[in-house]
Amino acid sequence: MTLGLDPTGLPLERLAGEVRAFLDSRFPSGDHGAAGVILDDGSIVTSTSPSASNPAVEYCHELGAFAEAFKRDRHILASVCFARSGERMLVLSPCGVCLERLRDHGDAVLVGVPGRAPHPERADDTLRWVLLHEALPYDWRAAF
Repeated sequence: MTLGLDPTGLPLERLAGEVRAFLDSRFPSGDHGAAGVILDDGSIVTSTSPSASNPAVEYCHELGAFAEAFKRDRHILASVCFARSGERMLVLSPCGVCLERLRDHGDAVLVGVPGRAPHPERADDTLRWVLLHEALPYDWRAAF
């Protein structure tokens, strides 16, 4: 389920659908995650994090899509990440590192976040879109 309207006209539902479909096809069972972005040319790129015998060398699901955007010399307009936990498809907000990576694409980047306020006993599977500055309201660069 997705909450909120997108005034930008970006294909946010398509992005969310493609990431979910990628996750289902690549990892039909088990606890895994996947992410995706919309680039400024309208293309959608999905990615996931590879498993490694040493978990310290693994990275977030978004990094592959971010690297592909850089390779193509494109700006990211929207980003979303999902994780499957049992039968549920959860929305993962971008971590602080991914927020910093997205910051270089401008303040108008949309990011997928859980639709309801965090609750310690219930994960959120509802998707809501917010602008980057809403996900990171206290940007360190504002001091300069």
